[in-house]
Formats: sequence, structure tokens, C-alpha cells
Amino acid sequence: MPQNPQALFVGKTVEEDLREVSDEISEIVRLCQLEHLLRCHPYDLSGGEQQRAALAKVLLTRPKILLLDEPTKGLDAQFKQVFAGVLRQLATQGVAIIMVSHDIEFCAEHSDTCALFFDGGVVAQNSVRAFFTGNSFYTTAANRMARHVLPTAMLAEDIILALGGDSAPSSDLPSQSLQDSKGNQADAPKRVNSKVSKKKMPKRTLAAITTILLSIPLTIAAGVFFWEGRRFYFIALLVLLQAMLPFAFVFEKRRPQARELVILAVLVALAVAGRSAFFMLPQFKPVAAMVIIAGAAFGGETGFLVGALTALVSNMMFGQGPWTPWQMFAFGLIGFLAGFLFEKQILPRGRVALCTFGGLATFVVYGGLLNFSAALMFFGELTPATLLATYTQGLVFDAMHALATIIFLAVAAQPMLKKLDRVKAKYGLVQH
Repeated sequence: MPQNPQALFVGKTVEEDLREVSDEISEIVRLCQLEHLLRCHPYDLSGGEQQRAALAKVLLTRPKILLLDEPTKGLDAQFKQVFAGVLRQLATQGVAIIMVSHDIEFCAEHSDTCALFFDGGVVAQNSVRAFFTGNSFYTTAANRMARHVLPTAMLAEDIILALGGDSAPSSDLPSQSLQDSKGNQADAPKRVNSKVSKKKMPKRTLAAITTILLSIPLTIAAGVFFWEGRRFYFIALLVLLQAMLPFAFVFEKRRPQARELVILAVLVALAVAGRSAFFMLPQFKPVAAMVIIAGAAFGGETGFLVGALTALVSNMMFGQGPWTPWQMFAFGLIGFLAGFLFEKQILPRGRVALCTFGGLATFVVYGGLLNFSAALMFFGELTPATLLATYTQGLVFDAMHALATIIFLAVAAQPMLKKLDRVKAKYGLVQH
């Protein structure tokens, strides 16, 4: 087991990593206290948990010679005693154990022979008590404290006994033999159910949806029939406010953590960078795909904000105009729908479902809204003829945009969602 336990990990979960060595993992999982960590990514564990997972993987190989480099690093006092029991049991079964460590107290309490390495060679070697009581610098705290009164004292228990007290009880050996291949099924950890129950939509989200569905169509209708020449700009302004404010209020009301805001900003930055990287290809942009990934990972409200902010920020480079609020609302709506369908488990988050949704949402939602705004901006009125002309002219561009979204989702959605799920689990970013 190397000093850096991450060198041993190859799986996406602790369970997958252990099963890479053996299918009979129940006993080792119980022994190393990994039951509640099986579904976690090994890199997301704490230092001590990584040590335990690495130890479990090494022990699954049933070694005859066990080489350990700083194995107690990051372990708490309780598990150190469990670990010591494992080593003692292995030793009784004929396993040779060589351990390199700076944990002097652990070595003094549990080793048979100690040696000191310096400048590439062994400069001292002896039995444990002779080694530590005869060493002035590399010795235990108990020996430093009591060497002038009790020269043979090595552990705290030695001082306690000399003062007439009782020594601390030794840790119990594990109840099962490590050489058993099947383990005790009664003690085997329960498999974590990977299926997540479908989540109910929060009331605040329902309120935001109701506001959007009712107010925006009424605003558009009123603008078309009552505001004459200024209809487009006034409609755009009201749509912007009505589309953004409910989601902003909902997002802020649940008091997002700073780390969540950082992740949201990173997702926006990635989407803006993607639009910039593909600027030379008309309509071939990854923005909608990034927004869908954000919504599928973090929910509809986050998806909406990522979409809206991406349109606003990226237009600072590509040109702001009366089309900006429409783009903000269109991308935001796609992100919200992605969160509603995928983060709430209404649709499976598979590649086919994501690509199908991405293509349809980009073509129907984004294309539909932007063509509608173009009809208002360029023709100044909404008639069947103007709408037909606008949607017909935009058909090829909308199809290209939808195809680009499908391609980007097919390539990037699954790996990015897995990483974002790890981030959510690691930092507790669970939607409420």
C-alpha cells in the first residue's frame, strides 16, 4: 500500500474499485468500516477513508508479504486499534508485514522488530523495547517523560502500571478470519440502492411556472394589440423582467451556498467559452447542451439561471440588442425544462433521452422563441404571413442548432454529469 492511496484507485466508486480485485468483498468492507462509502468516488473520501479503502483493496489480494508505507496516516485512534488487530491476525497466519511509518507510538505498541533508516541505509535495528528505550531522539513520548525514573518505560501503559494503575485493554481481534473467502453473510453490508426516488416539485417552483405561463403570454398579447410602434421593445423589456425575476427570487430564497454559486459561475463560463470557441460556425454552438447539463445536474432553477446568464454574458462579446432578453429566456427555459425532466427523475438521464430532449428543445423552444422575436423586430407586426416567412427562413438555422446540441450532448453529457454528481455529493449540494 503506497503512501498516496489514490495510486491504487481505478474505479468510479469504492465498491467498483474493490470488485476489481474480488467479488467477495463483504468481509473486508465490514472490517475496514466502508459500508456507508461504497457508492462514493474514492477521490471524494477523506484522507483516513482513502487509507481504509486502499487497505481493503490490498487485503483482498490475500498477500503473503504486505508492504505498507505510512498506513496510519489520516486514521483516527479507534480505527488504528482495528488496523492493529488486522495486522496481528495476518501475522499469526504467516503473513510477513513490513511497515514504514513516522507514527512512533503505533510502531512501539504493535511491532515485533524496529529499524531506523537514514541516508539510504539501516543505521539501527533491535527488538521494539530495546530500540525505543535505547534511542534518545526517535522514541516515544512516554519514554521521553519517564526515562530518568523508569528507563524501560516505552508506552503510557508502562507508566500507568508503575504507578499502580491498570493497563488499558488491548484491542480485540476481528471476529472473522481474513483467509475465509466467502465471509459471513449476516455481517455483509447491505448494497446501497442506486435508484433514487422521484422528487416532488417544490411549491416555489410551481409558483414560478405559473407566473411565467400566465403573465408572459398576456404581456405579449397586450403588446401586440395595444402598444403599436413600441410593441417589440416594450414586450422584450417586460418579458425579460417576468422571465427572470421569479426564478431569481426562488433561487435566492433557498439561500444557495457560496460553493454552489461558484459552480454556477463556472458552468456559465464554460458555456460562454464554448460559444466563443465555435463562433466561426453558424449556429453550431454548445450553449444549449451546457445549459441542459446544468439543469439535469442541479435542477430547473439553476438551469434557468445558467441559460439566462450565458446569453447575457456572451452577448457582451457578440453584441447586445433587443434580442438579448429573448435569448436569455429561451436558454433559461431549456435549462429549467431539463431540470424538471431529468433532475426530478421524470426521464432517465441516459444519452438517448438527453440527446432527444436537447434536439427538440433547441429546435422548438429556442428556435420558436427567437423566430417569434424576429418576426416582431423585422416586420413590426404578427400576421400568418410574417410568421410563416420568419419560421421558414429560420428552419435551416434551427436544425443546425439542434444538431449541434445533440452532438455536444452525446459527447460531453455523461462524463460531465458524473463529475457534477460527484461535486454535489462531496459538498452536499442537494436540492431542497
